[in-house]
Amino acid sequence: MLQRMKTLIAKLTEADIAYYKNDAPIMTDWDYDLLYDELTQLESSKTVVATGKLMNYTRDGIQNKLLSLGANPASSVTKKTDYLIVGEKAGSKLAKAQQLGIETLTEEEFEQMLAD
Repeated sequence: MLQRMKTLIAKLTEADIAYYKNDAPIMTDWDYDLLYDELTQLESSKTVVATGKLMNYTRDGIQNKLLSLGANPASSVTKKTDYLIVGEKAGSKLAKAQQLGIETLTEEEFEQMLAD
């Protein structure tokens, strides 16, 4: 996710420079708007809850990681939760997330999401 944001910012910056400095657009307004909209969606703060024992993070560690990504870490699952990261021995939070239709991620899926 972070890598995709960096890529989008680089493309938009390159397009701005080409347009304003060189007066030579390198993409259509439509394409620019699509990239900008994607970036805006990625930047919007997602509410993420973690439950169960995570292998690579302590409770504070996952909270700090989420904050560094611009996410909004939360301690309970509500209808406003975007993702639930599920570790070993997940309990009632997992059941509630499933009931509400909230997307669940294993720790590995979360790490993969960051790499994309």
